[in-house]
Amino acid sequence: MTADRGTHLSAAGRERIKDIRARAAELVDAGLPYPELDSRLAALAAEFKAAVVDDLEQQSADPRDGERDADADEAPA
Repeated sequence: MTADRGTHLSAAGRERIKDIRARAAELVDAGLPYPELDSRLAALAAEFKAAVVDDLEQQSADPRDGERDADADEAPA
């Protein structure tokens, strides 16, 4: 998925992502059995994606219609 060039998350969106990342880190450190950890991380991944899409849509950006930005989408050499 790409977004319009120059599109950024709002402060609220960044806070939401920060919270999701913190919860993911807590799960990794919780010592859960792998199937439970995998399930919970998959749910957080879906929440992460929804948070990004929702935030961009609230800003009237189209997270599904951006042009590929080669310098941002390619891994460094």
